[in-house]
Amino acid sequence: MLKKNKTAGAAKKSLPQKSAAKRIINKTVAKKRETAAAADLPAAVIAAPIGKKYIAINEPDPELQKKYRLVVAIVALAAIFLVISWFFSLRYNVGAAVSGFRGGQIKERINNLLGQSKNDAVSKTINQKDLDIIRQEIVKKINSNINSSTWPVHQSEILGLQVRYPNNWNKQEITDTLILSSYPLSATAPSVFGQVKIKKVFEPKNSLTDYLTAEQKNNYQIDSSLAQLSGWPAIKYAKRNTGADISWIVIIGQGNKIFEIELYSQNGQGLYEKLFTEILATIKF
Repeated sequence: MLKKNKTAGAAKKSLPQKSAAKRIINKTVAKKRETAAAADLPAAVIAAPIGKKYIAINEPDPELQKKYRLVVAIVALAAIFLVISWFFSLRYNVGAAVSGFRGGQIKERINNLLGQSKNDAVSKTINQKDLDIIRQEIVKKINSNINSSTWPVHQSEILGLQVRYPNNWNKQEITDTLILSSYPLSATAPSVFGQVKIKKVFEPKNSLTDYLTAEQKNNYQIDSSLAQLSGWPAIKYAKRNTGADISWIVIIGQGNKIFEIELYSQNGQGLYEKLFTEILATIKF
């Protein structure tokens, strides 16, 4: 009985002590709240009791932030890679198209040069004996076809003239130019041939002597054998130092109607002069 009373007395004595401790804790919490409020801390931290640690629910997680940055970096790199791939693909396609176009032009140019070189080589490598045989055959054709009254007539509405040409010759009219040739223009030029080009001049000048360029005047000289053609004034120029070739330029016209006629023959010296003269005589305006 005495022992129970002692225990009860001890409990009564501890009550004031617990009340005092509780008041101290409450003051500490209140002070902590004032301090946290002044520092603008999250509510979860303000409410945290003494001696316990809490993580604010509004605070970002460093690990999540790290993963987020990694994902953003990967997406950015993928986008950059796609853009670069698209750029190089576009550049390649455009380059291929341009190269294909230029390549076609270059290939065509090379083929033309090779064809021209081949023709030049054939012309240069043909020996004099073969050339003489060819010339003899051409002489026979010219002599049997020298009568211009039997030649076909070409009437050019564009040029405003008519002209006769040998029976075995070819003709082609392109815009303002008429071409008469001893061989088909679509074929390779033979070692010996004759050709006549009649072109209309659209820029009248003061005199017929003004139509030649300075270079032509240096290379050509006036041939006085022709002063008129079909009743119109004319000037004939013959090229100097042509070797076995023939190269004439005839300027003819009056008023605003002017024509330039080029007569050329490769290896035709002594063959085509008479035939050229006969063709010029058939021109009528």
